[in-house]
Amino acid sequence: MRNFRRVTCFALAVLFLSGLRPPAALALEDPGGNPGTKITRGIVNVATGWLEVPAQMAEQKKTDTTQVWWFFHGLLRGGTLALARTCYGVWDIVTFPVAPYNAPLMEPDVLIKPKDKPRDLQPLPPEAQ
Repeated sequence: MRNFRRVTCFALAVLFLSGLRPPAALALEDPGGNPGTKITRGIVNVATGWLEVPAQMAEQKKTDTTQVWWFFHGLLRGGTLALARTCYGVWDIVTFPVAPYNAPLMEPDVLIKPKDKPRDLQPLPPEAQ
């Protein structure tokens, strides 16, 4: 009787676990809609939220004419966006098991994106060598 219970529990555990899909399979099905994507976006936003400050300062330097104005305008705008991006990252981390997964709260969804494909390594032209 004891062996029957063990075999039954083992069979039920195997049956239950066989229905779970690995995260890689979820990513292949729906590229933007799984919990892994959401928690990754949250971690990246928390880690790189502060980079909004220099990014906005550089953006304001291109558009504003006076040196003092672009510095303070970029600092204020970058600080605000850095705080917002970090808070949205924390929100994505806390709520990663809850749908929707592919609805980022900010555009772009992360400040630093990985390259789509690795750059091609071309040999140097003869005149550059």
